Amino acid sequence: MSLHCYLYANANPVSLSDPGGKFIGEMMTVVMMMSIPYVEFQGAMQLAAMAIYGGGKRPDSDRKLLFLEAALWWKQGNGASLTVDLDKIDMGICASDFGSVGQRKSFNFASKRYCFSFNTALVYGRLELTLTSTNTIIATKGGDMYDFDIPDPLNPDLIVRNVETAGGAVLHGPGKPFWINIVGTKAISP
Repeated sequence: MSLHCYLYANANPVSLSDPGGKFIGEMMTVVMMMSIPYVEFQGAMQLAAMAIYGGGKRPDSDRKLLFLEAALWWKQGNGASLTVDLDKIDMGICASDFGSVGQRKSFNFASKRYCFSFNTALVYGRLELTLTSTNTIIATKGGDMYDFDIPDPLNPDLIVRNVETAGGAVLHGPGKPFWINIVGTKAISP
């Protein structure tokens, strides 16, 4: 990765620009996410493992998934899927973010605009949602894969996402990807 001053514009500042400074804001999110010291993270995972697995309950027993629960499941869940309620995922999405009822749209929860919860950004990253009525959404694909796949490393629109993903892979270490079933609906404001 380069720190060239026009990286956000794919080295073409004439036709591609960032007048609102969103790229810099998203890069700051990446820096914050990657600033968790590895040793502290591993220690927190061990404490969480004792709390979660010591009681024998699954991390999705409350239909909500926290970052440490997802990170532990990555290491110890053997790829088994988890299920969460869409209504329990914190997000800053409004109906006005969609063009019309029935529209599908992908949201990056690590971006400054939609990051209402650091946990949502770390667990889900990006989700495709559909506006099903004036103020209700569903998870379009029925869920999300918890993995560290970088499908398009050269796409300038995905630079921030890919850096976050690579950082997450290093932080998590070896493990098995798993599917997060996202069920139900979520009421959103207009």
